[in-house]
Amino acid sequence: MSHLLKALRKIAVVVLVLLALSVALVAVLRFLSDTDEARAAIALMEAPPRPADGDNAIAWIAFLDLRIPEADIPAAFAEDVAAHAAWHASGGAWGEPGRFESPAATRYPVRPPVAEPDKACTWGDTGCLAKVAANADAVRAWLSADAERLALAERSLKAGHARHPYAPGFDSPFLAYQAWRMPLNAVAMQAVDGDVPGAMARACALVADARRLAAGADSLIAKQVAFSLTDGAAALALDIARLQPGQPLPADCTTGFAPVDTADYELCDAFRGEYRAHIALGEYMQYRLRRSWSPAKLAQGWLLLDRDMQRRWSARTLGVACTDDFRRGLTQGEVPPAMPVSGLHDPYCYAAFVTCVLYQVSVHRYFDYQERMLDYAAKHRLLIALARQAADGSDDATMLAAASSPGYSLEREGDAWVLDLKLPRAGERHFRIAASPTPSPAPSH
Repeated sequence: MSHLLKALRKIAVVVLVLLALSVALVAVLRFLSDTDEARAAIALMEAPPRPADGDNAIAWIAFLDLRIPEADIPAAFAEDVAAHAAWHASGGAWGEPGRFESPAATRYPVRPPVAEPDKACTWGDTGCLAKVAANADAVRAWLSADAERLALAERSLKAGHARHPYAPGFDSPFLAYQAWRMPLNAVAMQAVDGDVPGAMARACALVADARRLAAGADSLIAKQVAFSLTDGAAALALDIARLQPGQPLPADCTTGFAPVDTADYELCDAFRGEYRAHIALGEYMQYRLRRSWSPAKLAQGWLLLDRDMQRRWSARTLGVACTDDFRRGLTQGEVPPAMPVSGLHDPYCYAAFVTCVLYQVSVHRYFDYQERMLDYAAKHRLLIALARQAADGSDDATMLAAASSPGYSLEREGDAWVLDLKLPRAGERHFRIAASPTPSPAPSH
């Protein structure tokens, strides 16, 4: 028995020594990683947001499934955001079941759901006019039955900005951006029903609204959805302009068809939003493990996870998008190389191993999104230039001068213009758009 006890004591001593060495190694690595460069990157990512003008577009799509009087929506939205912030700060997301319940849900009646037809246009549908013309009865019935949601979506797009209002984290309420597809279908329906001039003015206003909201968006999802809507709205405006060739563009097109500014397509603010979400998720995991009674979970929470290490790694990688050198590269149509993601070969990865692995997974392809933003900018220049050509009858050389984008190839292939893309979607190696007017869809009454 004494030999067994001695062996157990030796094992316990070895385990304690190894644990002490692990703690010491982790502490030293975390201390050494706290450099001036790391602190500067964190300060860049945690800089206060720019002031936002006007009301928040999210307010008008946050309660699509509740019948709230329009006059009450701003107050209900402010209460909802404040209630979520208080719930989140109190650790509500970290408890069980961890689900936020909106205060408005207990006070207002439910708005019944309305099924969307399969053939309705999506945000970035560049053939929306033809699609609606081919399915006019179904789309018209849908828009009529869901007129309340359509009105809220249109009001949302007239707001000053689309900043993410809720505390960052996986528990943030779902935002119903899909409602922004409804105005696109409504404009196409107006053209199909014969009001081409009115539809043209409305399409240009939709382009302007989508561009404005996208430019100021601070979340990656909102940025992509709004610019995808700009795709669809600009293509719709082009198709409508081709229904009335030589007709001057209405005044509503002045803002929507303004020159594309690459600065509107940069992702610094959106990456700051992603950074905040990463930190919130890391805090959640760390919180649960460090408050456990299990020795194994405690060890994981303290040795393998660390919020400050996550801040340093994420800020170092994502913060590149907020630098002047990166922005200069974008104006030339190129996404500058990102900071290499820390891997298992990096000794600092062992300062918080699980955090390091999660960081690698989460940021690995983020800069692909910046390439997609440049693709959006190039497509928008082309669609706007073609719409102007349809209106003023200018030659191809003039159109090409307005449509050209640094770093992009635009060529005529038969009866289409073909734009190479940096990050094509599945089955979309190039962006093709007809070079000549398309046949007018027959009005459907």
